[in-house]
Amino acid sequence: MRMTRSIFETSVLAAVAVGALLLMAACPSEPETSTETLTGVLILSAERHEFVSDDGDRFWVEATPLLTEFAGKSRSGSESRWKVTVEALTTRGGRYGHLGRWENELLVTRIIKSKVER
Repeated sequence: MRMTRSIFETSVLAAVAVGALLLMAACPSEPETSTETLTGVLILSAERHEFVSDDGDRFWVEATPLLTEFAGKSRSGSESRWKVTVEALTTRGGRYGHLGRWENELLVTRIIKSKVER
């Protein structure tokens, strides 16, 4: 009887270990963060802070004092579009902005070049 219980205990421990490994594999990993220089369109309004890179990647743009000062150049109450080259901290693979609509986040650290699109 002791041998049967030992096999049973071993089987349970093995099942728990496999379950734990599967659970860890199913959990989302931490988003990938890096510093990048990107060129694209920065769209700013009261309701929208978005950057669309020339490669088509969409980012929620986190409000910062630098961005607030930059946005002050636009007409109040309207949407402004700027063709920009920025240096930014990017985070890819998450849920950002209103209702988590954006998978990527952009934290602008420096505006290298800008031109009003409209």
